[in-house]
Amino acid sequence: MDTLNIFLTGGLDSSYSVLYYSRYEINIQPIYLKDKRASEQFELKAINDILEYVKNDSRTRAVILPLIIDETDRIAKNNKITDAYYRITSKLKLGRQYDWLQRYAVEHGHEGILISATNSPEGKVKKVVLKYGALKKQQENGYEFYKVDTEKSHKDLNTLFGNIMFSVTWDMTKQEEIKDLHEKGLDEAVKMIWFCFTPVDGKPCGCCNPCKSYFEENLLDFFDEASKKRYELTKNCERPTDYELCGVCDNCRKRIENGDTAQFSEAALARYKEYKSLPEWRYKLRDMKARILRK
Repeated sequence: MDTLNIFLTGGLDSSYSVLYYSRYEINIQPIYLKDKRASEQFELKAINDILEYVKNDSRTRAVILPLIIDETDRIAKNNKITDAYYRITSKLKLGRQYDWLQRYAVEHGHEGILISATNSPEGKVKKVVLKYGALKKQQENGYEFYKVDTEKSHKDLNTLFGNIMFSVTWDMTKQEEIKDLHEKGLDEAVKMIWFCFTPVDGKPCGCCNPCKSYFEENLLDFFDEASKKRYELTKNCERPTDYELCGVCDNCRKRIENGDTAQFSEAALARYKEYKSLPEWRYKLRDMKARILRK
């Protein structure tokens, strides 16, 4: 029986892929890569819950193999792939995970590992693919997926995504995924997903990029009122803390330095002062920003 390797994150897109492809008589090999994210325990719980749900669903025809968990810092270096990634990201934004996803696939000899990019209006992967080439639909053992069209694509796109398969989610928005799962009676699985990188009190923060993407697609049911308030603040602040402007992100610093301090609390101004008191080589580091924000 054919084996389909799927990268899982616990989020809606990859969870949709597992649910979709579980209807075919194949082996599904779920793979999770740890990257020292604050959300990993939440992601793993979501993945395990969803996999268990799929296994117990009478409609499942696939065999769900045990979850493989690996770490990104153990993936072998591959300068060819990483160089292609940096050339592409010098022109367009793209998450660093796409470098290590391809390196992982090559290292482990996988000709195709499935990822679950979508047709989101702000989708970074979509923008990269459209600029540097194209995908073509393929079919194998009855199920469909997409791969880079090597003849129509730039060599860097072929290098970065050559061992990657794209899920049927490529032609879908998150709203369409939710609608399809609802129509198939899979609402319970939707409740299990996790997508936030920096949870606050065990709930989505509303500030990180995954949270913003859910807001942008109007998926408000995943958020409580506190998360929604933090999201509103992110329109002027990259990382609001305790429901107020942080004082140390690029946007906040520019406003303070221009004398626009009316909306900043004393705590935010104190954080700004501490931030600016650090040696230049230190205060530019993202981990220093995070340390101050955690206070």
